[in-house]
Amino acid sequence: MKGHPESQKLLTMNTNKGLYVCKRLMYGLKGAPAIWQLYVDGLFQGMQGVKVFMDDARITGSDEMSHFKALEEFFKKCKEHGLKLNLTSDASPVGVGCVLSHIYPDGSERPIAFASKTLLKTEQKYSQIDKEALAIAWAVKKFHLYLKGRRFTLVTDHKPLMAIFGSKRGLPVLTATRLLHYALILQSFQFDIVFCKTADHGNADFLSRLPETSEELEVKDDITIFQMTQIETLPVTLRELRQETGKDEELGPLKGRSKFTRDSLHSKEVPEKCSR
Repeated sequence: MKGHPESQKLLTMNTNKGLYVCKRLMYGLKGAPAIWQLYVDGLFQGMQGVKVFMDDARITGSDEMSHFKALEEFFKKCKEHGLKLNLTSDASPVGVGCVLSHIYPDGSERPIAFASKTLLKTEQKYSQIDKEALAIAWAVKKFHLYLKGRRFTLVTDHKPLMAIFGSKRGLPVLTATRLLHYALILQSFQFDIVFCKTADHGNADFLSRLPETSEELEVKDDITIFQMTQIETLPVTLRELRQETGKDEELGPLKGRSKFTRDSLHSKEVPEKCSR
């Protein structure tokens, strides 16, 4: 929460390296909780079933439908007051780096997180376009918890990737298999891709040239992304799934049975295929 210029002067602290001017509301100030609570109450005022205390939101409803409606309205309001997200990535001969940042209304960029990793020996032999594509795919997987379900902007200094990942007409026919693999990873995200000159790409470029020694992302990250995508695109609800399972000739008799005895497994009521 940004402070007024006159208030910033009052928040100045004396340190061993000189005066430090706090431009935002600090922890520890006597009036800080009340100021923040007043601001939050103003954001969500008039919303039924929504109560926010400091940084905790409580969303309730009299039934399932009203609860879902309150959740939907809450997330819409959060989106209205949210900031744009940029994901900047770059690749060097030895590593890849990325920066996740917010874009403020005045156009300034503020970092949220930084990440880098050393390329494996096989990855170091990739062509430059493959390395740049790898940097994008790795960055998206690294910060998927921030990016999933919201639109963001990919920033790259490798212009050919704009035609591959940013094309509205689909992937070019002659796209290499490795690039197709990276494109499939990106298909579960909503993004725009923009080009940035290398001279203005120093944040991610620096990280890629001095990468941290790191291991590959665990397989469970890929599995989690896949499961989240499947849930979003699943055409049936859990209730419909239960109903159809009960109608099935083989699964219906087994519905509700969590344990079977030797006699019940060989009962005529249980289909032969299910007792095997």
